[in-house]
Formats: sequence, C-alpha cells, structure tokens
Amino acid sequence: MDFNRIYILGTSGAGKTTAANLLSKKLKIPSYDLDDLFWKRKYDVKRNEKERQQLLIKICNKRRWIIEGVYDKWVEEAIKKSDLVLLLDIHPFLLTCRLLKRFFKRRKKEDRGSWRDNIALILYVWRYKHENQAAGYLLHKQLIERNKRKHVHIKTTQQLKNFLNDIH
Repeated sequence: MDFNRIYILGTSGAGKTTAANLLSKKLKIPSYDLDDLFWKRKYDVKRNEKERQQLLIKICNKRRWIIEGVYDKWVEEAIKKSDLVLLLDIHPFLLTCRLLKRFFKRRKKEDRGSWRDNIALILYVWRYKHENQAAGYLLHKQLIERNKRKHVHIKTTQQLKNFLNDIH
C-alpha cells in the first residue's frame, strides 16, 4: 500500500523525529516537525492558534508529507488527511531514560533546558497514557478513531524498527 501522508504521534522521547527522518529518506517524502509550527522561536516564543492552524493546513494540503508531533486537538487536520497514523506507545521507563540522555546531550551542546523543564517532561511521559489530558493518549486515540484513520499501534522499539524496515 502506498502512503503519501503519514502522521506520527506519540509522547516525548518515543522516537517520532527519528521515525519521521528515516521514513522521509526512505520514501522521499518531506517531513515536518509540529514544534516548528507551534513555536516562532523554538521553546521560547509560541505562535498564536490561528497562525499555527494556517501553517498546518498549508502542509496538509500538499500531496505528500510526513508530520510528527504530540499536540492536542489542533492537529486533527493532519490526522484527518493522513493515509496512515503511527501511534508510538513506548513504555515510560524507556522514555525516561531517553529524555535524560537527550537532556544531558543538549545541555552540553546548547547550554539550554532546565532540570525543572526536564522533570515536567518526564512526569508528562508517565501521565500520557493514564490521564485524560489535553495532549494525551486518550485524546489521540479518539482523534484517530473519530476520523477513521488507518493506524499502526507501536509499543516497542523493535516493532518500530520492523515497521520502518518493512515499509516501502
């Protein structure tokens, strides 16, 4: 089956960006990070909702795309227009390890990010699947089901590797 529009969803540290980059190279489809739409200046100045939505619609109207990000219901347009949604549902213990590793790596390189922000992110990862929150698992599942999108629910790193190897 051909997939021209793929939306990758999952909490922080789940592998969305890595999967998007690999799929983009393999399928020769441009990849978009929702952080670039949400932030005017990354992790500092937010765009307003109308501006974000306009940018997202512009991308969604393209013939081919891969979009990755873990935001609330403003991303429904991307889910609606996707041929496939990848829902990355990796165990929070592994995600915590990844987030700590990423925190230390970025802190050395860019001298940004605080412990407080990283702890908040780790707490979000642990609550993602079990609490009804704005950008949580329950909302994401509802958006996929409401829009009747074909989706692949990936629970392990090995499942993700297998999927990435098998898709063409």
